[in-house]
Amino acid sequence: MKTIAGFGHLEEELYLTTFLWEEAKHVDFFQRTIDSRDVSRKNLAVHQVPSYMKFFGDTFSSRMNILYDAPSPENLLRALATYNLSIERVVAETGYYAWY
Repeated sequence: MKTIAGFGHLEEELYLTTFLWEEAKHVDFFQRTIDSRDVSRKNLAVHQVPSYMKFFGDTFSSRMNILYDAPSPENLLRALATYNLSIERVVAETGYYAWY
């Protein structure tokens, strides 16, 4: 949102606020689900997979955080592609599969 605001794209910035709100609802839902089943965060399987932690701890963070240091259209595209392909596609689809 900060990068888009810096580019002066008000409509896109307003859209991203609704996107963020929707994502917050997902976090709330999953947190309530985990809490209702008394699952400890340290027992979640994803924290035990080194490749998962490397990707989301290093690669994902660096792709997203580059927007703070170098907010260019190219880096914005990389960050959006990383987020949407990683979170919206891989993690969400895997989570839905596991859920069902």
